[in-house]
Amino acid sequence: MDDLPWRHITVLLDRLSTRKDRDWYAERAAAEGWKRSVLEHFIKADLKSQVGAAPTIFAAVLRRNASRSRYSGSDS
Repeated sequence: MDDLPWRHITVLLDRLSTRKDRDWYAERAAAEGWKRSVLEHFIKADLKSQVGAAPTIFAAVLRRNASRSRYSGSDS
């Protein structure tokens, strides 16, 4: 939280009840340069619970591609 303005820190303390949530939002706010209003918006929107929640087939595609490359040989 060293990289955040005091007003950001007060928002984190006032709006979030767990240290884990505060740290998550603080890391993102600092890394992405969020303004205080953006931080407040993302807390109200519960961004933390939504990140990574979208369905994806990424892991399956990686596994499929890895198995293909294993059997493709290196003669090409």
